[in-house]
Amino acid sequence: MQPDSIERDVVRALRQALAATPSPDSPLPPAPPLAPMHFPVVVAGLQESVTVTPDELWEGYLPLIRVLLDAHRSRGNRIIAGLVGIPGSGKSTLAAILSELWRFVGPGLGLAVVGMDGWHLTNAELDRRALPTRDGKSIPLCRRKGSPPSFDAEELAETLDHLRRCRESIPIPVYDRRLHEPLPHAATIPGDTDIVLIEGNYLLLDEGPWADVARRIDLPLWLDIDPSACREGVIARHMAGGMPADQASAKYEENDRPNTEIVLATRHCADWLIEVDASHVVRHVRPAR
Repeated sequence: MQPDSIERDVVRALRQALAATPSPDSPLPPAPPLAPMHFPVVVAGLQESVTVTPDELWEGYLPLIRVLLDAHRSRGNRIIAGLVGIPGSGKSTLAAILSELWRFVGPGLGLAVVGMDGWHLTNAELDRRALPTRDGKSIPLCRRKGSPPSFDAEELAETLDHLRRCRESIPIPVYDRRLHEPLPHAATIPGDTDIVLIEGNYLLLDEGPWADVARRIDLPLWLDIDPSACREGVIARHMAGGMPADQASAKYEENDRPNTEIVLATRHCADWLIEVDASHVVRHVRPAR
């Protein structure tokens, strides 16, 4: 996609602001009159059309780009940034928009977006495994799909190591929400990538095999949103996948709510907060501490 004449003015303004104030600690110049930008993005195999408002561009995405660029400058080599948030917070959509905007703004570095969901265990494997419960019994792991044990965290940690060391093209899996399955080798991270942005729920979880994943995140980012604003979106996503409304609500209570609580407990590990309102509009980016 190429920006139209109006959007080219927006891109020019963003580039000028980045050149004038590259550090995230520097105040941004006043925002010039801007028009919204429209992005066709693909999230987990589903096509979406997203509009980003002028305020969101200037107060949200521009500061986030500055944070990523500054982190890369401070390390001098490829970095792994982790975008973490609760289920339904909008991680995948934000990352997809950032990837498109990054191409237009052209900061001189390569950015690649990776979805943690690609490391889901297959449905067949979830059916084979059991998950112990607090009462000493067990349930099929497929009933807790999306929980930490339903991913191959060891393989994810190894892939992050590979991405850090190697400057060659690396294939990665992608989760397809139409098929509800991970697709192996469905995408490729180019060898000239400077910043890898991985988005997912458990990237900061310091438990079991996930601790090895957390240690490989150079720049932890937290998508900060009221959990109550995410519930309906998660239920709608289940229904879009073919689930009846009552089953979708029950799935949220049985599975997504416990997952949300696990993720919320890792918020304190983030270095930066990306503040998002109930409509999933990015409002502000600030240091977590």
